[in-house]
Amino acid sequence: MKFACAPRRTSCPTGVSGATFGARYGITAKTESYSRLTALAEDIRTQDRTETDNISSQLWHEFVLGINHQFSEENDTPAFLGFAEISAIENTDTSHCVYGKSGQIGFTTYRSIDPVVLALTAGYRYAGGRNVDGQKIDPGDLLFINPSLGFAINNKVTVSGGALFRFRGKDKVAGDHAGMRTSQTDLGFGLGYAVSKYLTLHFNILEDISGDTGAQTGFNLIYKM
Repeated sequence: MKFACAPRRTSCPTGVSGATFGARYGITAKTESYSRLTALAEDIRTQDRTETDNISSQLWHEFVLGINHQFSEENDTPAFLGFAEISAIENTDTSHCVYGKSGQIGFTTYRSIDPVVLALTAGYRYAGGRNVDGQKIDPGDLLFINPSLGFAINNKVTVSGGALFRFRGKDKVAGDHAGMRTSQTDLGFGLGYAVSKYLTLHFNILEDISGDTGAQTGFNLIYKM
């Protein structure tokens, strides 16, 4: 029988929140460009014996530029759209940014069977090497698959559900592999409400069922001009 002693110093995130600001512009009837700016705030509690310290940080996380295109409309076959984006600026820590080192490509396909919409999004994210604190870090690439189902309750309220599967390769530190390949599965639920033909509100939650990221919640406000 083995016994494990608790570490003298422990830490756990007590709160992680983020905000995303995005804009889209229709280049043609089937092609659209977009941008996205993400900020993160984290509050970590650290306990050493009887003393507790709180560490808070806020940073701009990522600025993304992308484009999507509708290759085929929904007719005899499901609709098919492709997208590509690049992380123009990534904040790897509170004092260091990298430029154009990561990007992703993917597709979305869907079929409407009134009042249900079946959809599938899949893609591949490449993360290039960067220098962090004097070390060459090459984060593992990521493959993601997201099947989902949407249901229109009426002309104003929509609910959705789905799963998100993520497969991430090993990191490299100074040219050597570090860590291990990981996989993660999340279940998601969403609720959308159309306030008007211009304004839509959407709430979503993503619950981790394998892996160690916990749960994520989000609230989106979309205004169409």
